[in-house]
Amino acid sequence: MTIFDRLFRKKSHTQTHAEMQDSSGIAKDLFVEDRDPEELLRDISQTLESGPVSVLEELLGRDYFAMGRRVGLEDHHPEVMEEQLDLIAAAFREAYYREKTATLERMDTYKLELSPKTKEVMPYQYARIEKKVEHEQRRLEDIQIQIDLAGCGEGYIEQSVRQFKAGFRKGYTLWLDEEIVFRERKLL
Repeated sequence: MTIFDRLFRKKSHTQTHAEMQDSSGIAKDLFVEDRDPEELLRDISQTLESGPVSVLEELLGRDYFAMGRRVGLEDHHPEVMEEQLDLIAAAFREAYYREKTATLERMDTYKLELSPKTKEVMPYQYARIEKKVEHEQRRLEDIQIQIDLAGCGEGYIEQSVRQFKAGFRKGYTLWLDEEIVFRERKLL
């Protein structure tokens, strides 16, 4: 050994088995899963099966009755109800416009494939693409009808509008009952 080894050498300290277990600061539950793997796979498959939710499906899935009841109870003026109905119709129209844009983009993509060369080389695929374009055209017409009907609260939006109005009436009735009860107590 040289003098440098003695000066710069670290003294090694070996830990015992008990010291090693005590120094372990990692929690066991961090790496151990308590659930059955089949249950985990079932949860994942249910999530994948549900698929992405479109904006329109999300709008249709809202609780418009509860929204109307809250508005009727808090802001019990018919003008507020009309404003809220206009906002609901605007949200639906926006979703329809987005869907219309996506449909037009799909149609343009399909139309790029419709060429005389494709018809000559692959007539079966050409016919399928034509059917897809026709389907998208019918879908586009339906979307345009729904955009027009959304302004007057009809079409697919009708159920949402009716639920909101029913909720508003319920909230308004609750507010009136509350006012009558408390007004009578104030008079006594």
